[in-house]
Amino acid sequence: MWDKKNGFLNIVPDLASVAHAFSASSGAFSQTSLDGITNMTVGYFVNNYTSNVGVSNAGLLTLDGSGSEAGTGGTAMGALNMFDSLYNTKLANYGDSETTWNTTNPNSTFEYMDRALFSTFDTFTKAKSQYVYDMPSDADVDTAIRYKNTTEGGTNYSLVYSHNYDKNPVIDLSWRNDAGQKLTVKTTADSSGATGSQYIDVGVAEGLDIGYDSTSAAGYGLTSDGAATLRFTQKLKRAHNLGAAMDTTFETEEFGPVVVRAEALYQKDVYSPIMDRGQLATGNLTEALKMTKGDRFKYVIGADITALTNMMVSFQFIQDRNLDYIDNNVDWDGGACTSSDGANCGVYTADFAAMHLSNGLQKAEKNKEFYSLYLSKPFGESGQHRWNNIFMFEENGGKWNRLDAEFTIDDNTVATAEYNKYWGDANTQFGQLEKSANIQLGIKYSFLFFK
Repeated sequence: MWDKKNGFLNIVPDLASVAHAFSASSGAFSQTSLDGITNMTVGYFVNNYTSNVGVSNAGLLTLDGSGSEAGTGGTAMGALNMFDSLYNTKLANYGDSETTWNTTNPNSTFEYMDRALFSTFDTFTKAKSQYVYDMPSDADVDTAIRYKNTTEGGTNYSLVYSHNYDKNPVIDLSWRNDAGQKLTVKTTADSSGATGSQYIDVGVAEGLDIGYDSTSAAGYGLTSDGAATLRFTQKLKRAHNLGAAMDTTFETEEFGPVVVRAEALYQKDVYSPIMDRGQLATGNLTEALKMTKGDRFKYVIGADITALTNMMVSFQFIQDRNLDYIDNNVDWDGGACTSSDGANCGVYTADFAAMHLSNGLQKAEKNKEFYSLYLSKPFGESGQHRWNNIFMFEENGGKWNRLDAEFTIDDNTVATAEYNKYWGDANTQFGQLEKSANIQLGIKYSFLFFK
């Protein structure tokens, strides 16, 4: 959601630059452009008036709750003409998207915000984005405890508990002014009949507004801090982890010794991204994407055999189960989604690794599965070298293969070489990394401080 091409982080400034173009006075905020259009959504305008505004629509567009109408020469009508031009030349062609308006399979910014009122869009004028880090200090440590043992029958097992920072980052979205103060977001359901829309108004807690104020006839109450900034704050949060592992060996006639392994991990209070498409459709960005904590259960089942004299062959099945998975057919106001809302409605757990604007802010799998095959075999006159290869298949078509080799030079020195290749469906964890194939070379040297 915050990548360099299809994320909020870079799209917000683009929205701001287009919104600023609507202002009547260059380089300054103006309440004479779009802030008074409080009952027309972007989607309704595109579907009914695109490429026809300012020609014969006088008397047809009600641009504010009071019932006043804008003629073809009005400032607001001029702003809509400008939107019409910008949409058809830039916005619908953002990135690799097509130019056809389609909210069922959106691929441009405004197709995701089709129910945003133009007064909301005006709030983005001169908006900025910022990415900051609020990470733990070096004094913050993880804690863990482990117990391991072997049964009389030869089964090895271990139990582990840890309370540690989850390595997946938590991203917190907030609007800020230039002084760094957190701004509140006011939402007011539209009272003039624009179905499924709401005012989005960004203002400080003291009540000074940055953006359109639907409760004030004056429109703007600007602070000296200027435009709002959408801040992305990266954090790490602690989670409870309870794990167990076991392995045991069976003798078989066909494969010889077979090692069966299993690992399980229960995680409490890990965070996942929750996408609210109804809030996004109305332009409420900070409510559209939130990180919420929940529980997960992960497990691995594997079997190891020996083939071709001394080659280890290992098979694994991996599953990641989201115990607090969300997939609700509800809109921003709590009501059920309707057919007219299309894809821009619903609340669901998003795919942490692969979601972005070009794949419809992809929904995560409730139970994500991986399969792997690992091969390892020594080579050389005395078997002093070794090659390893792991192939992993990800549910939905992602693939990863790593081939590596270790060359023993002497008792203390080992040369290493590794090749990683990613391919498959571009909307998977592995497939999106296709251009990140790499070769790595290294030297490992071991020595003793004391003898």
